Amino acid sequence: MRRFERITKAVEPVEEYRRGGYHPVHLHDSFGQNYEVVGKLAYGQSSTVWLAKDKTSTHQHVALKIL
Repeated sequence: MRRFERITKAVEPVEEYRRGGYHPVHLHDSFGQNYEVVGKLAYGQSSTVWLAKDKTSTHQHVALKIL
């Protein structure tokens, strides 16, 4: 059983990654000292949602919504 599926549908327009649009995020980017981006989960009209690994002692996966 696979825990995560790849996104195969259309993705958000790259030209929307600009000031006032989506915030650019790349795989393995860090947010603070606790989270490392490992994949994209979804996108909406004004945000993207990324799967991240908690780098603290818990090593759990979390969802980060970037507005």
